[in-house]
Amino acid sequence: MAQALVQSVAVERIHPSKTNPRHEVKDAGFDDLVSSVREHGILQPILVRPNAKGFEIVAGHRRFAAATAAGLDEIPAMVREMDDQVALEIQVIENLQRSDLTVLEEAKGYELLMTKHGYSAERIAERIGKSVKYVYDRVKLGNLTATVKTLLAEGRLTAGHAILLARLSAKDQERVVDPIIGGCFEGEQTLWDPVESPTAGRHRNRMLEHGKWDGVKVVTVRELEGWIAEHVRHTPAAVDPFLFPEVQAAIEQATQKQERLIHITHDHFIPPVARDPKTRTWGPRSWKRADGAEKSKTCEYSITGFVAVGPDAGQAFKVCVQREKCKVHWATEQKEKAARAKSPGAKSKGSAQDRWKLEDEKRKKEQAIENAARARYAKAKPRILDELAAAVKRASAAPGKLLGSVLTEHICQAAGYGAKGSAAAAKRVPLGKTAEDLVRHLTMIALLNESDSDWDGSRKRFTARAKAFGVDVAKLIDEEAPAVQTSAAPAKKGRKKK
Repeated sequence: MAQALVQSVAVERIHPSKTNPRHEVKDAGFDDLVSSVREHGILQPILVRPNAKGFEIVAGHRRFAAATAAGLDEIPAMVREMDDQVALEIQVIENLQRSDLTVLEEAKGYELLMTKHGYSAERIAERIGKSVKYVYDRVKLGNLTATVKTLLAEGRLTAGHAILLARLSAKDQERVVDPIIGGCFEGEQTLWDPVESPTAGRHRNRMLEHGKWDGVKVVTVRELEGWIAEHVRHTPAAVDPFLFPEVQAAIEQATQKQERLIHITHDHFIPPVARDPKTRTWGPRSWKRADGAEKSKTCEYSITGFVAVGPDAGQAFKVCVQREKCKVHWATEQKEKAARAKSPGAKSKGSAQDRWKLEDEKRKKEQAIENAARARYAKAKPRILDELAAAVKRASAAPGKLLGSVLTEHICQAAGYGAKGSAAAAKRVPLGKTAEDLVRHLTMIALLNESDSDWDGSRKRFTARAKAFGVDVAKLIDEEAPAVQTSAAPAKKGRKKK
């Protein structure tokens, strides 16, 4: 490399580098730096390389920006001939060691070294004195969505949070960082905790009005890791081979041997958001570890189990699910089953497995009834709202009347609907020009908000509210979507009176 020559260079001949990983130079101490430069000049020369445009900055973008702000015409600079690879390495590595690059700027620099100049993670790690995993985790931050990158840049998230989120799909990232749909105001632990009480409705409305993240604080990295394990479904296809080489090896081995691979969990309950209707997840009572680890035994029936949800999510190991065949893992259960079969009344009472099947069928029937009721309500809902709208238009807006009471009780909750709710209400009850029109419009917003919770016409608040306007929700559901006769829930036979 050619020896650097320190010389005074005109500011107008110097230009920033497009590959500089540091995008923001005007930080909290920038004004103080400008004042110092204005009084004392640039004490430490910047590093530049000559090109067709004059001189490109390799290191010293912040000092150059301060000199420009201070109105200097010339500044001292070390002029050195160097190629793109050397210049980029200096920008990333030396700037990293000398300044406060953000994690995203750092990640971008490593990515450029790897994609543009063929650096490996090992080579970068050696140059900066960090582990290979450190470099890899930083590069993975490029997978973050724009929303998460903004939260990280604003300091709402730490690098530790961002590294965990970068391993998720874009859809899951957006779900985890959204404090409203994520559930922190419904009492469920997510990435965020509300600053105020979870029941403070006015606080939720302020979030919607001013910004989703204005009233929440981030949980710890460990809490986020636990939440992701429980609420985000992990899949074999999404396993990172660099971070989890043993898991990837186990999956590849199962694939090569054409061995069955099943999804398992240690939990007895899986949150709905983490379920996959197309893939069975074997619960803790239906499988046993069979790889010899953690005091387990091996057997001839072992297959690969991938932990899809809950503790150890993302891990893979051998398991046994052959309850009827394997005497290594299921001997106790087999003996208990045989004893039950021989016990008096076994035929009439049925086995535990038979009872479980009956209970499962009952649950499915109940779910089918609920789904049908939801579908009926969805079909009748437009007419319900239309008739409510007509009733609202006829109702008096005088103080103390029905419109005023609805508006007073629900205006804060209705405000949470935002512009979407207002637009939906305006289709049926326009905003209008008078005070009475405004009251009617806001009342319709409140009714829209309440209507979303009543899929079977049994929710007391909305049903009673509609009735006050002369709208019979249950009747309209029956008219718009007649119930389908089913034998899922036979009527109970009552005793005859003597």
